[in-house]
Amino acid sequence: MITTVLAKGGMEQNGYEANDVQPLTGINYYRLKMVDKDGKFNYSIIIKVDLTKKYTVSIVPNPAHDYIIINGADNFKNIQLIDATGKLVRQLNKTTANRYDIPGLNRGLYFVRLTAPGETITVKVIIE
Repeated sequence: MITTVLAKGGMEQNGYEANDVQPLTGINYYRLKMVDKDGKFNYSIIIKVDLTKKYTVSIVPNPAHDYIIINGADNFKNIQLIDATGKLVRQLNKTTANRYDIPGLNRGLYFVRLTAPGETITVKVIIE
C-alpha cells in the first residue's frame, strides 16, 4: 500500500488525489482499493505507468534571450515551441548543433515539445 485517502463523505461525486513519492524506475502498476463505510470494498482496474526514461533533455540557457540549445535532442525529429496557452508558436527546423534562434518572442513561459517515434518529451523554457 502506498497511501490512504479518507472519504470526503456525502452523496455527491468527489475527486481524490494521491502521489507515489517513491516510484520504482521502469514500469509501475497501480490500483485503488475503495472501502465503504460498512467495510465492504472493491478494487479498481490495474493501470500500468511506465517511468522508463529513454532520453534526458535539457535547455540552455534557461532563461533564454535570443537562442536556445537543446541538449539530448539528437534522436528527435520534430521540435515545436508552444506558448503557455498551448498554442504552437514555432516549428523549429532540426539542426546538427541543436542550437535554435528564437528572435521576436514575447517574454514568458514556453514549452519545447520534442517528438520521435514512440516518444514525446516536453521541456519548459523561460524567454526573457
